[in-house]
Amino acid sequence: MEPDQWFGVRDHSWGIREHVGHDPSDLAPNEHDMLARSLHVNWLVSHLRRPDGSVYELAYYFRENGHGLQHFTGFINEADGTQRTILKAWPEFEYRRRDMALLRGRIHVFVDRRDGPGVDERVFTIEALNPQIGFRLNPALYMPWKGAIHGSWKGPLHVEGECIPDTDAAFTLAENMA
Repeated sequence: MEPDQWFGVRDHSWGIREHVGHDPSDLAPNEHDMLARSLHVNWLVSHLRRPDGSVYELAYYFRENGHGLQHFTGFINEADGTQRTILKAWPEFEYRRRDMALLRGRIHVFVDRRDGPGVDERVFTIEALNPQIGFRLNPALYMPWKGAIHGSWKGPLHVEGECIPDTDAAFTLAENMA
C-alpha cells in the first residue's frame, strides 16, 4: 500500500443510540414518538482533494425534527492530523423523488478559521457520480426492514444476510420507502 493511494475514516458513532429495538406496542403515542417519525438525519463523510493536490476530509452528522436541530457534530480533518471544528452546517440537497436517493446539492459550512481566531464560511457543491446507484439505509437496519430494526436482540449469535440484486426494482423501492 502506498500512503498517497489510500484513504480511511473512523466512525465513532457506535455508542448509546436512541430508538434501538422495537418500541413497546402497548404504550399510547406521545409527542416524542410523533417527532421521531419526522426526523431528518444527514450524515456525510467525504474525502476531498484541493487543486494543489492536498487532501482533507469533511465529516458531519446532524439530526433535526419538527422543533429544529437536535444534534450536530462536524469536523474538517486535515492530512497532517489537525482538526477544525465545524460550528454549523446545513445542506440544500435535491433528492430523487421515487426513492429519496441524493442527486446533487450544496452544503454550507461555518468552520473555525485555520490561521487564528474567527470563522470561515465554506460552500461545498456535490453531485452523485451515478444517480442510478443508491445506498439504501433500511437493509442496514438504520430503519425498520422486514420486521427487524437496529438493536433488536436475536440471541447470543445470530447471523443473517441478504442479497438485493436490484435496489431500483419497484418492490425493493417500496420496501425501502415503507
